[in-house]
Amino acid sequence: MPFVGLILVSLAISVSLSVLALAVMPKAPAPQGVAPNKLEDFSFPTIEEGAPQGVIFGDAWIKGWHVLEYANLRIHPITKTPKHYK
Repeated sequence: MPFVGLILVSLAISVSLSVLALAVMPKAPAPQGVAPNKLEDFSFPTIEEGAPQGVIFGDAWIKGWHVLEYANLRIHPITKTPKHYK
């Protein structure tokens, strides 16, 4: 039975130190005056029309890589906190 008591004491110390660390942690300042990125701000290596495209089966390293498609850039602000963060 003393072994269970030691486990409970160490668990209580661990939880209390975690709560203390969370309480004294400084808050990160909110960014001000920062505009969200646009898709035009990025530089993706794309393939030219008519250039041959390699077909790779399995795992392989290639020297020249290119992006065939990019889309769905989301710049909407996060307006609610997910449930698992509460």
